[in-house]
Amino acid sequence: MGSIRFSRQVVIGIVIACSGLGQIINPAFASKTPSNITVVSNNGDNFANMVQRGESAAISTIRRSFSRNSRTNQISLIVLGDRNAQKVPMMRISVTRSQWQRKPRIKAWTKYYRDAGKILGFPNNQITAANPSNVPKSKPNNLQVSQTAK
Repeated sequence: MGSIRFSRQVVIGIVIACSGLGQIINPAFASKTPSNITVVSNNGDNFANMVQRGESAAISTIRRSFSRNSRTNQISLIVLGDRNAQKVPMMRISVTRSQWQRKPRIKAWTKYYRDAGKILGFPNNQITAANPSNVPKSKPNNLQVSQTAK
């Protein structure tokens, strides 16, 4: 009987410990699938302009996400360039709330894919980062924001 009682106590202890684990592991801290932002090429657009519009859209998305949900602790974005119906990743941004508060500059948290311009068919694909002080408050034209599951 003693071993059965001990087993019940162990099981009850495990159940109690596991039920409290959900409160310790906050889903806002978990790594989430990145959101995609698509920047559509305009007529006469060059790659640097597309990158700058992508950075502007990412900044707006990051600001909006952190301000709307205080439980959001990390944001991951992939900015896709869309030219002639071909979509290619131009950059990936991953930033925590504390990093963004400390240094709210998109370039600090962005990995640029240098060959994206070539793949999209731009003859000169130099990447120049947007100046965060010049970022518009509104959502730029020709952008689509979507959550994708991988």
